[in-house]
Amino acid sequence: NYKAEISCHDPEIILADDGKYYMTGSHQVIAKSEDLATWDYVANGNRMFDNIFDGDMPAFSYVGKNEDNGYSIWASNIYYNKTMGKYLMYFCTTSSYIKSNLTLAVSDTPGGPYSYKETFLYSGFGKNDLDQTNLKETLGDTDLSRYFKYGAYDNKKWPNCIDPAVFEDKDGNMWLVYGSWSGGIFTLPLDPKTGLPVHKAVEDSAGSADM
Repeated sequence: NYKAEISCHDPEIILADDGKYYMTGSHQVIAKSEDLATWDYVANGNRMFDNIFDGDMPAFSYVGKNEDNGYSIWASNIYYNKTMGKYLMYFCTTSSYIKSNLTLAVSDTPGGPYSYKETFLYSGFGKNDLDQTNLKETLGDTDLSRYFKYGAYDNKKWPNCIDPAVFEDKDGNMWLVYGSWSGGIFTLPLDPKTGLPVHKAVEDSAGSADM
């Protein structure tokens, strides 16, 4: 019988290499189970990360604090990357319905703790806070004007960087799904060597496009 022993918002479950099920979600929750019925917390508001609140806290430098004067961590998704031999946690940090990040953390074990590595997607930015994002670094000399066509506050016009999930297609390629009711659902290919998105085609020496 089902036993409601934990609370996990935005849940996602994997079967790890230790034979146990691990559930993650919002608010720094990790739980484990042997039978999908009885669950125990591994982390609940703490112990999920070993460094995310250290130093200048780069996971929150763009989004800032939420309306409760705290830091929001939502919709964590664990994926085992065979190429890296690591458990990768994709999650979003956010302060409002406007500003959100997608971020990556890494661990040797499914239960963590996870080490924050990088913020790789941003949403809700305008011209005034563009330099707080990686848009210029990602797109180089590309004309950025289309990113400001609708303004920073109309989040029904641009991808909302929340609720990440990872899957493999039939050929073993890794993909990131993200987005929401506001701007729609989007996918990006992931580089299995890094776990990070591949944003654009790279031309090889023969002139063909290689994703």
